[in-house]
Amino acid sequence: MDKKEEIILSAIHFFSKKGFYSTSVQEIAEYCGISKATLYNFFDSKESLLIEVIDFSSKRLIQNTSVVDFDDSLTPKEKLIKKINIQFDVMMENKNFVRLMFKTIIPQNNPKTAHLDHKISVLLANWYKNAIYEAFGSKVEPYIWDYTFILQGMVKEYIFLSFKDETNIDFRKAVEFIVDQIEILVNHSEDKKPVLTTEHMKSYEISGSEQKIEPEVQMNQIIDEMKVKLSHAPISKASYAESLSVIEYLHEEVKQAEPKVFMFKSLLFYLDDIELLAYKVKRIRVMLKTTGIL
Repeated sequence: MDKKEEIILSAIHFFSKKGFYSTSVQEIAEYCGISKATLYNFFDSKESLLIEVIDFSSKRLIQNTSVVDFDDSLTPKEKLIKKINIQFDVMMENKNFVRLMFKTIIPQNNPKTAHLDHKISVLLANWYKNAIYEAFGSKVEPYIWDYTFILQGMVKEYIFLSFKDETNIDFRKAVEFIVDQIEILVNHSEDKKPVLTTEHMKSYEISGSEQKIEPEVQMNQIIDEMKVKLSHAPISKASYAESLSVIEYLHEEVKQAEPKVFMFKSLLFYLDDIELLAYKVKRIRVMLKTTGIL
């Protein structure tokens, strides 16, 4: 993990825990073991750091779902459902930060903010578009942008409800319901004219918007994130050192040509006791099952 990524991951933690305005650049720098001046070599302001954090988080949100493409045991429709559920799990793991993104107003006089909203909208819309193509095939072509925004809109509203503490809904059940409705639309839209055509969506039409990453690379990314999370865990120095060693052993096992199942199970079982790492451990288990290791 390079220093810039370490700063971004640490900023996510502090922004989530304390809020954007209550977090100082100085404390992020100190935590990363660098001076404030050095941090400014990577980001020229706290607002620029927030922009990079949002951009980084949006890309990772999409990249984390690409492991599903390697699971041949799932049908195309099941892959779509699983991708949306993984997306939701990642957002729930970083619930405070996601709420922060909804609430924080980035100063518009920063030139880097000019296309940020549109860039993220295009990225997410194309992810849904590609996922629908992969799930239902070429017959969706005439209506692809309509299906894209219908699916994205429904998922977004259920996520919003799930984020409200007083709303207790089964998101996985909701996703199955949503995808079933999209399938009904796909199978009964032949006599309808699309509302959103390619001409309407020129500013959204991009190629290669979803960067698919090999599972091994994703695993390395998650392990790097675990190290940063661990450094914020309320545990003793001895427990920190021991837990870090376990993560390092895990990292080494990932690199092996023939990884040992019992090693993964033992190491992950140990990490289960660290509440702050719960979602990361869960994601690693999902990836290991998807790739047939567990």
